[in-house]
Amino acid sequence: MDKIKFVIFDLDDTLIHSGIDYAAIRAEICKYFPTRALISNLDRTPILKLASQLKEIDQQLYIKAKQLIEKSEEESVERAEIMEDADKIPEILEQYKTKSAIYTNNTLKTVQLYFQKPEFQFLKYFVFLTRDDVIIPKPNPEGILTLLHKYNASKENSVYIGDSFIDAGAAREAGIRFILFDSRQLDLASYGITPFASLEKWSELARLLQ
Repeated sequence: MDKIKFVIFDLDDTLIHSGIDYAAIRAEICKYFPTRALISNLDRTPILKLASQLKEIDQQLYIKAKQLIEKSEEESVERAEIMEDADKIPEILEQYKTKSAIYTNNTLKTVQLYFQKPEFQFLKYFVFLTRDDVIIPKPNPEGILTLLHKYNASKENSVYIGDSFIDAGAAREAGIRFILFDSRQLDLASYGITPFASLEKWSELARLLQ
C-alpha cells in the first residue's frame, strides 16, 4: 500500500455538520418540474445536478432552484457544528507531514461565512476548492484532478475523505482511493462502491496516516 501523502477532505458532514435538510430541498426542487417524468433517477441524482436539469426546461426555474440551494447553505452556517475532533486534524497532518486541501460542493460565499465564525477558524488551515472554482461539481472528478495537479500529487499517494456517494463517485472517477467518514452510516455497497477504508471518528486519522 502506498503511503498517504495528500489528503483531500469533503466539508459538510465530514468536518462540520450543517444540518442542511437535503431531502426537503430535493422535494421542493422537484415541484419545479412540469411533470415527474422529466426527472430521471431521482433518489440518486445529486441536488446540484437535479437543479441544472431545469436549465433545459426553464431558465427562471433553474435560477429559483439555484437560489434555494444557496440560501439553505448560507443559513445553515448559523447552526453548524464542528464534527468531533475535526479541529485537531491540522495538528495530525503536521505531525505526519501530510499535505491537504478541502474540496466542497458549497459555494465560496458559504465557506467565507464559516471563516467569520470563531469556532471554525481551524478551516483556515486548508486550501479550499468550491463549486464556484469548477465547471462541473462533484461527483465529476474535475475538482480532485485540479488539486492533484496544483500540488503535483500522485494518485497513488492521495486519498479523498468524505461522507457521501457523491464524494465516493468523484474519487473513483479521479482514480484515487476513497475513505468513508461514516457519519451517516452510508451503504456504499448499494452504489457499487467499496471504500478503501472508513473512519468513524477523527481520532482515527493518525492510525490511517501511519
